[in-house]
Amino acid sequence: MNTGKAGRRIRKTDNGFTLIELVAVLAILAVLAGITIPFGLRYVEQARRQKQLLEGRQLSMAVSMLVLEDAEWGDGSGSTLPFESIYWKKLSDEDNPLNGFYPSDWDPEGMVTEILTDASGKLHEITYQASDGSRETWTFSEEEGRFQVEVTRREP
Repeated sequence: MNTGKAGRRIRKTDNGFTLIELVAVLAILAVLAGITIPFGLRYVEQARRQKQLLEGRQLSMAVSMLVLEDAEWGDGSGSTLPFESIYWKKLSDEDNPLNGFYPSDWDPEGMVTEILTDASGKLHEITYQASDGSRETWTFSEEEGRFQVEVTRREP
């Protein structure tokens, strides 16, 4: 047995942690994880909403620019279609905030009959009449930090 100054015993210790020390460290890590994970999830949700809002604003600006420039709509084949023959169909992605409608070649006989903007020139409403006489109105708005598209369909 080792003895130190004044005859005290010196116990030889192992260089490890006790079970109580390990449990205390794990408890501290669990508390820290419990605090930080909700903030991380909130950040991811906020980023997703911001992305959706920006996509909606881009759609609104693109249609507004098309109206203001009296441009033609390209169908991807090299030819262009006049603005009055913008076509619409449903989006396939259910999680997309614009899940509703977007320009496509679904109904070549239909046409946009009315486009309304607010006082600042932002797109507010589009009315589309299909070849069967039905009318659909898309109302664009921003509420609670989300871009919203409300679709109203009226049968002939």
